Amino acid sequence: MRHLTTADMLVVLFASSAQIVWDQVGQAWYGGEALCRLVKFLQTFSITSSNYILVVIAVDRLWAIWNPLRRCMAVSLMAGAGWIVSAVVNIPSLVLFRVTTIDDLPRCRNLLYDFHPWALRGYLTTVSIIVFFVPFVVILVCYTLIFVRLRYKRSLMAERRTVQLSSCAEFVRNLWEILRTIPIRYRVPGFQLTKLEAAIQNLSLSEDEMLD
Repeated sequence: MRHLTTADMLVVLFASSAQIVWDQVGQAWYGGEALCRLVKFLQTFSITSSNYILVVIAVDRLWAIWNPLRRCMAVSLMAGAGWIVSAVVNIPSLVLFRVTTIDDLPRCRNLLYDFHPWALRGYLTTVSIIVFFVPFVVILVCYTLIFVRLRYKRSLMAERRTVQLSSCAEFVRNLWEILRTIPIRYRVPGFQLTKLEAAIQNLSLSEDEMLD
């Protein structure tokens, strides 16, 4: 979780706070060329890293659910891969942003604004896909598979419980059928004969006496 916390802190410092300060000064840039590129890189890098750390967490949870007895790659290694990918995909920000003068004010601006509109649209579309769409799809797939796995395990456990209850009920039913075939005087020690059974026994004895 420390990786996610670090990424979120970078988002607060560079993507949010820096943008607020920049807007307050009228988007004029007085930090120089190197700082312009660095801040723009850190803005996109922080957002990308935060999303990709969420991808790492989703993949780790998916592996833990589907293969609980097999150890996956260490979380620190997967998190490191997330940081590296986030840095690599944002390298163009170090190249495309320059300090240019517009309306007598220095601006930290993307050079693609000076080219065909399709160039800027293509760049923004690519960034949106890499930063937002790809992590969203991966996280959605991971948690969908987790839900399916847990639902399957739950149904399997319910089915096993039903089978156990059915077996228990069948045993009790068979035991009851066996007990019904045994005369009640043999089932209960010290059982007293019912009136009907006593009358039948007395009738048998009186018939024997008459024959004698």
